[in-house]
Amino acid sequence: MPSTVSFRAAIGTAFLMFGTAIHVAAIACPYWFHLTYRDIALHEGLWEICLSNKTSGSGQCHQIPSSYPVWFHGVQTLELLGGLCELVTMVVVVCYLCKGATYYNWLCQFFGVFAGLLNVAGGIIYTQRTNYPEWNLVQTLDAARPILVQITEYQSELSWAFGLAMGSSGLDCVAAIFFVWESVRRVTPPTILPYQLLT
Repeated sequence: MPSTVSFRAAIGTAFLMFGTAIHVAAIACPYWFHLTYRDIALHEGLWEICLSNKTSGSGQCHQIPSSYPVWFHGVQTLELLGGLCELVTMVVVVCYLCKGATYYNWLCQFFGVFAGLLNVAGGIIYTQRTNYPEWNLVQTLDAARPILVQITEYQSELSWAFGLAMGSSGLDCVAAIFFVWESVRRVTPPTILPYQLLT
């Protein structure tokens, strides 16, 4: 086990832990997308969609149905794989901090960047969600269908959980950069001054 942990590895680990934590929160929260129409508000995550009435305060949530488009289920898959890569990276980081082997550092770099890319890919695909805000209203919430099926004017936008997921991608990549820096510092030979060659 290494006698000390370098600040580069420590900072990289901190970024990775924070990125993993907020990505797990983002995956779990139904606030990737938000839509409002008069007194009706809808918010959606990767697994659940919720509808509420601002006036009465009543609301209901439903699981995302299998009838959602293929690209939406692709986003679910990419974000789950990204989260899995983050967890694998955490395990590899622990191994690196305990044993200090260079190949563990390389694995940290690979899985960190790969997790970030998976999360970003899912996010890029999900941005088209704002182009089709009406199909969940029609397909999912049967009780509200008579009211919502005729909606033609609404305000829709990506919500804060989507931002968390994309932020976690950046943190994963920053963590990988610190581990790259760590590996470069470990393999760089010490500088030998001319006068030291004569001693």
